[in-house]
Amino acid sequence: MLCAISKKAWTSGEKGSVFPTKDIVPLLTQPHKPTLLYVLPLHAASQVFGYCGFAYEKAEDFTVSVMLFNMMSAVANGLRILRHRLYAEYLQSKIEEASLYDKMTDMLSKKGLLLYLKNQEITNARNGIMLVSISQFAAVPNRQNKNILSDTVMQSELLLANAIRLISGRELQTARLDKRTFAVVYPLEASDTPERYADEMMIQLEVLIRKMQEGSAAAFLPEPYYVCGCVTAPAEECISGLWDALSENQPKEKGFAGIGELKKLRREIHKAPELDWNLGELAKRLNISKSYVQKLYREHFGISYIDDLIEARIGMAKKLLKNTDLRINEVAAACGYQNSTHFMRQFKGKVGISPLEFRNTSRSAFYAV
Repeated sequence: MLCAISKKAWTSGEKGSVFPTKDIVPLLTQPHKPTLLYVLPLHAASQVFGYCGFAYEKAEDFTVSVMLFNMMSAVANGLRILRHRLYAEYLQSKIEEASLYDKMTDMLSKKGLLLYLKNQEITNARNGIMLVSISQFAAVPNRQNKNILSDTVMQSELLLANAIRLISGRELQTARLDKRTFAVVYPLEASDTPERYADEMMIQLEVLIRKMQEGSAAAFLPEPYYVCGCVTAPAEECISGLWDALSENQPKEKGFAGIGELKKLRREIHKAPELDWNLGELAKRLNISKSYVQKLYREHFGISYIDDLIEARIGMAKKLLKNTDLRINEVAAACGYQNSTHFMRQFKGKVGISPLEFRNTSRSAFYAV
């Protein structure tokens, strides 16, 4: 009985457990006189579930009744039924646990996210939530699309999922709600707004997607869009409301998406100027002509596209020259320049001094302070 109760082999996947003789008959652990021990197994269907032990100080007192064997058979059958029930409950718990996660990305599933949000309600934590999805695909320049559409969609979904995983940390909880839609839950301070945090995450996502795509064979890039808000109770209504808003905010497949998209692209350029940006790529993403991109860029930002990209790269170069020991050619490569001579010429034209002179001047000023 002790063996059956204390050894739960079904919960760990083990087929058996060690059960010392001293646990069968505690008498054996103490000094004792010569004693007759009679041990019977609790067995049913060729399986032993425990033991019953009897001790006799006098051998002539030994006796066994058929009722004892009947009782032990009944107990063994009861333990066998109990084991099957407990094992079924264990399997069900594992199935329930597995249903809380998405198999492809290892993020929470929609069911897991709802459970997480309900648990957060108990702690009275203030959280923001962002739903991000893919509306369309932007063709990657100089790539031939040799994959069927389903492969393209899957590659794009995985690019977005991997980017979300890369930005997520201890304080972020991520979930996959359907094939193209993901959720990110993040903590908010008293003065924070969900929009500010979500906007920063979207910039990081888009930059990461483009960086990952550069080393992949994907012929298309996902074009993510999002909605965000504060997490409210009940969790089901909160998710449902955001999902409806996400559907309403889905960008049009054709035509210019608006100046907001152009502003977002500019933020991407300043976030990662080292990427291979070109006017043709911007035009394809906005679904407008190159000349129209240049016109809009100058109208709204007061600077041409190419000058803005150069300023972003020079600004990044200044930081690297000031804060690292990278060589000049390494700085040039890190800022997106293919030719270090071109970098040095452009740097001096914008800053007035060479990169080396800028580094020496910056460090001299630092030590003087």
